[in-house]
Amino acid sequence: MALLQYSSEPISRCGGAIINDRWILTAAQCINSAGPVKVLLGDLHPATSTDDHFQHPPRVYNVEKTVKHPEFRRVVRGNGKGIFNDIALIKLTERISISPVMKPLCISDSSRPASDLDNQEVFVAGWDATEFAGPTRSGMQWAYINVTRHAQCQEAYYRVGTAVDTTHVCANGEDVRGGVDLCTADRGGPLMRRGQRNSRPTWFAAGVVSFGRACGDVNFPGVYTRVDSFLDWIGCTVARN
Repeated sequence: MALLQYSSEPISRCGGAIINDRWILTAAQCINSAGPVKVLLGDLHPATSTDDHFQHPPRVYNVEKTVKHPEFRRVVRGNGKGIFNDIALIKLTERISISPVMKPLCISDSSRPASDLDNQEVFVAGWDATEFAGPTRSGMQWAYINVTRHAQCQEAYYRVGTAVDTTHVCANGEDVRGGVDLCTADRGGPLMRRGQRNSRPTWFAAGVVSFGRACGDVNFPGVYTRVDSFLDWIGCTVARN
């Protein structure tokens, strides 16, 4: 997990994920004139100095370059409104010190079809509020949720004039308090799923937090940019830079 930091308030407003020792995966909407200028890694409680790993303390890295997907677009009017190709990469000025608490999230899984996501259990994390319009939490929150059947997600958003296409994946959960979901300041963070690589359990990036309707509404799953739709772009961008 990565927390992006900007040159203006609010300083922290988006998440991301380490994908190798130099690059962070995030959402294109998280890139703007204020940054990000820095990336905070290894910090569960950014507002305090407690509850962090003693041997591998949090560290701030400077940003060298940001690259938005060239076809990123936000449509705000009409029945086809929505956010599309919402993915970006951040290159850091120096290599990340990979450790047990700061290590890459894999972005592909050759052992199984990445398209078979419907109804799978996935994992989300972030530092935002735990209820709509509630206070932002100082500590990282996390949850297991389920990938929503794609047609069901499309139908729900179609009713409010928002488009969900094949480059999106939707997910949410439900517990005794209501819907389990991510919220606004969790944008850019990863949707993660378990898989296998070389017969070892491994975490893979299934999506990038993009948009939703309110937070935690069981009728409207969170919408994520589907990472396996952009593997070529990710690989080419890293190779060119």
